[in-house]
Amino acid sequence: MSSLDLTWLECAACGTVYSEDRPRNRCEECDSPLFTKYDYDLLGRLVHRADLQHRRTGLSRFQEVLPCSTSTLNEVSLGEGATPLTPVSRLAGRLGLRRLWIKDEGLNPTGTFKARGACVSLARLKELGVERAVLSSSGNAAAAWGAYSRRAGIEVRTVIPAASLESNRKELAACSSHVTVVDSFPEEAGPIVAELIEDGWFDARTLHEPYRLEGKKTMGYEMAESLGWSFPDVVVFPTGGGMSIVAIYKAWQELLALGWLTSETLPRLVCVQYEGCAPLNRAFEQGQSQHDPWSQPSVPPGGLMAPDPSAGALVLRLIRESEGVTTTVDVSEAERYLGVFARDEGIFTCFPAAAAVAGLAKLRESGAIADTESVVVMNTGAGIKYSSSLEIDADEELRIIQNNDLRKETG
Repeated sequence: MSSLDLTWLECAACGTVYSEDRPRNRCEECDSPLFTKYDYDLLGRLVHRADLQHRRTGLSRFQEVLPCSTSTLNEVSLGEGATPLTPVSRLAGRLGLRRLWIKDEGLNPTGTFKARGACVSLARLKELGVERAVLSSSGNAAAAWGAYSRRAGIEVRTVIPAASLESNRKELAACSSHVTVVDSFPEEAGPIVAELIEDGWFDARTLHEPYRLEGKKTMGYEMAESLGWSFPDVVVFPTGGGMSIVAIYKAWQELLALGWLTSETLPRLVCVQYEGCAPLNRAFEQGQSQHDPWSQPSVPPGGLMAPDPSAGALVLRLIRESEGVTTTVDVSEAERYLGVFARDEGIFTCFPAAAAVAGLAKLRESGAIADTESVVVMNTGAGIKYSSSLEIDADEELRIIQNNDLRKETG
């Protein structure tokens, strides 16, 4: 069954409803983001969570709550989704937790959770007849859109900072994507994108189109399914733009609306940012509903380099509604936990996920997270994508191991 006849767009702020029959960006009344909505009552009667047992893995498992047809989704897909929720018992013991999992999004085709949003958004834009789209990105989303745009047959232009990850720049070059690199991000990116939009390019920036969120929300469905259709107590997010928090929270609300879960309490949301770029943590601690942009961020390249988070106001509201919390960590703390994670569990996470674990450790020490709570940490990307930023002499480390082994053999 397709949900396309049961779908509409709704403004997240004023509630204005729009048909889903043509490309749209933001609310025409108040310029707020548009969210895709479904007839949850009808879908809940027609579709049951047990139906998923007989479906293929991937995003199409959740076809009734996606805005594109399954055939188009499969045409654009590169095999994203179905990432594992892996128990990490050694790390849990180190942090004094009884139950800890990692949602490992580094196993997606383009190495980050951004693959989900790019796939669904480009699939729907293909159905709506969009031929050209433009977006700005710190790097990971640009890489994902560069790859999936080739599958969808849509021309995509991206604007990225000069300080973006080398792996993303190489991936974009391999896809022959049209990329503009700017020294000052996002200040210089805005006018470039605006000019292209004026020339007829579709505005695909974060929360300027309603479909990227739909792809990312599948992480929330998978998380609940992996836990036997239940929620964890706490989910820890390394937070840049904040879209993953909004997306997963939307999935949880939909699970309740569909009747697939009946919990009265949603998980507490935890936002972790670097000390050198923490606009949401600052706003949360000051009791503000809106953040102020962070001037002169001093953080490694990647998803946490977000001085003006696009979903900031929504994230702050959801954290407070869930009785969650925010915290910050130093880059050196993230680097240390990157090694701890790899040695304890054999998982080479991205820098942002290591920061999230460092933040979790900090919150455990303060008592903000109890040892009895079940916790999920989001690993938003593969560690290998960040390897060029690591201050580790891998060749020297390998040489030491080889020499030690040689001495054992000849001793």
